[in-house]
Amino acid sequence: ARRIQDAVLPAKEVMRFLLPKHFIFYRPRDIVSGDFFWVDKKDETVLIAVADCTGHGVPGAFMSMLGISLLNEISSKYSGHSTNEIMDELRDQVIASLRQTGDKNEAKDGMEMGMLSINIKTRELQFTGAMHNLYTFQKGELVVIKGDRMPVGIHSEGSTQFSVHKLKLERGDTLYLFSDGY
Repeated sequence: ARRIQDAVLPAKEVMRFLLPKHFIFYRPRDIVSGDFFWVDKKDETVLIAVADCTGHGVPGAFMSMLGISLLNEISSKYSGHSTNEIMDELRDQVIASLRQTGDKNEAKDGMEMGMLSINIKTRELQFTGAMHNLYTFQKGELVVIKGDRMPVGIHSEGSTQFSVHKLKLERGDTLYLFSDGY
């Protein structure tokens, strides 16, 4: 199970190539994890996601495998969509895949997630958060960019769309995404 889950996470070589100055602290509590990280590159843009799925161990790992698979599928169709559009599509597909109807007695499986899009030429950043924040150090000061208070999955607000935050990165800026597992 661990080998299969590790195989769908981004390879270290890919991470080093796309994000030369990065670090990942990933230590599943159980053999497999409901937390995952994901990265992809389209044209001049690097997409990065960090997610915490409902459940631990095997149930969480099933959700992380679903999340990674859906992100890969959505990303293969990526043509300049903003991070909020990608996460809106991800939420729609998670709801459809889990056959969620919004019934008060059904499980509210899904994920909390932060997604970044960084244009490596222009240094323009987009951030969308589902119960996740982005922490940045800009000019030595901590700046917290708050995500939306809704998950990727069914929730009480129905079809509320995710928001997008945009900023211009400067040399020396540092970005942090993490799950509550940290």
